[in-house]
Amino acid sequence: RGFLAQGRDIDLVVCRAKGASLADVPAGENLIELEDVSGLRARWGTLLGNIRHFPVLLRPVLLAKKVAPEIACIASLQRYLATAKPDVVLSAITYANLIGIWAKQMSGSTVPVVVSERIALSTYCAAPSNYRKWKWRYLPALVNRTYPGADAVVAVSHDAAEELVTRVGVDRQLVATIHNPVVDSMLHNGAKQPLEHPWFTPGSPPVILAAGRLTEQKDFPTLMRAFALVHAQRPVRLVILGEGRLRPDLQQLANDLGIQADVDMPGFVGNPFQFMAHASLLVLSLVGGILASTWQARRAEQAALLAQAEQTKAEKINAFYKNVFMSPSSQWLSSYGKGADVSIEQVLDFAGSQVDSKLASEPALQVDVLDTLALAFQGMGVYRKALEVARRALETAQRQLPATSPLLAVAEYRVAQGYYLTTELEQAEPHYLRAISLARESMPADAEVLALMHNDLAVLYGDQHRLGEAEREQQSALDILRRRMQGKPFPAIAIGIGNLGFLRMQRGNLKGAMDAFDSAESMFAQMPDREFAEKAIVLYNRSVVHTVNGEYAQADADARQAVQIAEKQYGRDHPLLATILARRIETAVDMNEADSVSPLVQRARGINATHHNSDKPTSARVELPAAYWYLARRDFAQASKALDTVERLRRQVQVPDDRLDRVSARIWALRGELLLAQGKPAQARPLLQRAVDMERKLYGPDVAETRRFQALLDKAGEANAEEAAQGTRDPPQDG
Repeated sequence: RGFLAQGRDIDLVVCRAKGASLADVPAGENLIELEDVSGLRARWGTLLGNIRHFPVLLRPVLLAKKVAPEIACIASLQRYLATAKPDVVLSAITYANLIGIWAKQMSGSTVPVVVSERIALSTYCAAPSNYRKWKWRYLPALVNRTYPGADAVVAVSHDAAEELVTRVGVDRQLVATIHNPVVDSMLHNGAKQPLEHPWFTPGSPPVILAAGRLTEQKDFPTLMRAFALVHAQRPVRLVILGEGRLRPDLQQLANDLGIQADVDMPGFVGNPFQFMAHASLLVLSLVGGILASTWQARRAEQAALLAQAEQTKAEKINAFYKNVFMSPSSQWLSSYGKGADVSIEQVLDFAGSQVDSKLASEPALQVDVLDTLALAFQGMGVYRKALEVARRALETAQRQLPATSPLLAVAEYRVAQGYYLTTELEQAEPHYLRAISLARESMPADAEVLALMHNDLAVLYGDQHRLGEAEREQQSALDILRRRMQGKPFPAIAIGIGNLGFLRMQRGNLKGAMDAFDSAESMFAQMPDREFAEKAIVLYNRSVVHTVNGEYAQADADARQAVQIAEKQYGRDHPLLATILARRIETAVDMNEADSVSPLVQRARGINATHHNSDKPTSARVELPAAYWYLARRDFAQASKALDTVERLRRQVQVPDDRLDRVSARIWALRGELLLAQGKPAQARPLLQRAVDMERKLYGPDVAETRRFQALLDKAGEANAEEAAQGTRDPPQDG
């Protein structure tokens, strides 16, 4: 309707022109019904056109007991594309999406194909009634191989988009979320229509309304059980609009619960909006499925860290969350189910409060669930709470699990991460060392999680400027991973190479650092099926090397890309994004992008304030380039204030003023440049001299940044000599 209103010519191409919605096709839309062929011809034609996808076609298409009806229409769709030559193809529903992509490829057409995914695909395919059928059970793998052939993939919700990326493996850059257009004149007009239903008369009990296909995806059984709890306490009725194969099961469930007299399922209705206008409450029971799939996805990420037995644990964890949030006896409804706004942090807190009571006899599962919660809090940037939950998991593991349990090693590791993320580095180190020791005793020598432990300890040593120890740990991590992967590209290897580059940069080996960063980016490029958040860190560090070398355009390009990746992978208010933005602030100043800098500074500071990090050492990463910016615009008071903040925050973690690193050199250089700009060259000279000496030790005399600091020192010397000649040398001051 929207396209027609814009004056566009629309072909509505369908496999079968029948069904209740046929009457809703608007006038002016050209309805085209595709011709189908026999199942055997359909399978054979699909194989011939997609022979390279034979392994993933085999079970869902070629050997499936019953072929999806859309597959039988692929030849007809090819002919349509060749003759009609549309400007763009927009498809919806998974198998229609597949034949849209295949028909384009098989016909040689160049028409853009945009596919729209309407469901949480892997959750739907894993439902018991679907999992038994090969055309659903093995569909995600087929989607993974086929969807890259689309020009864009549209999901109707953020959860559906995230599931496509994390569980099906579709490239994140290909996926966009566009919610269904639901509010238009048809809705308003439909809502105004009179409703002739005996339950919606004045004085009748309130009516709860739900709408959707009667399938597993909508999870109406959970709605009925929840309704039964309310029904036992007060007069209330339930109406479910829609039709589907689960109608007999739902009717039987209503009988079993004793609510059949107050449940009505009138089937498909052409105008559901008049029901919505008169209902007391509209329930979207799909939320239960989304919640379950969210935890399955989070657990799937963790499964790579442990052995194959993690799949069983993942199922148990998912069962725990379903029991906590979706069982009739759940305290969740009584605590939060009365209209209050609920945050994901409250959801996680509630789940954590149920662990001890519901899993009292399963200590290993307790540890595993708490570990999942700690990871979730880490992902949200709520680091202090992540540490608290991780410590609970460790205490449980130490008290109830044998010393040879891999979960004990993982629990130590998660606590170490927690201390590191809250910048308590001295507390983090012993936990990392214990985690590595326990992992060596309880895990295979090439376990990925052992490599990650060495990797994280290397980062910690790098932050403490213990560069020799850091490089040793990083090399240990890479040795484990390379042995494990036998030459194949792997995310953790790319991350480790990037970390090695950072350590080389810290030690002044700019060429070695650049080689490592380029190698890491090259390995990330060999894994195009997804984009990795850690690539942002590699680009961030490579941008620093470009800046030191005076390659400001390249530095800015890397910083911009790092920000884009971090926003996609971490979100727009994650604390790590503030650090990435700090790099972009510096490159924007170097590129003289005056209009860009202030918003970047405000945004980075806002993120730190949101996470209560404004007075923590990590905030120094933002304040240092902010001082650079204030100095460039000659706002000396703000520049001095920002530098004071940087030095105060560095003292919190006992960083010595003479530490040999670029940050120390930049602090001295900016202090000196500030004094020079204020007409105090004599005070500026010793600070600039320290900056130059530090840069020479780090990078040598020939890099651009050393030369820039040397130029400032020369300028201060000339100004000081000129003032001395004129007898106007500025008097010495404390500090």
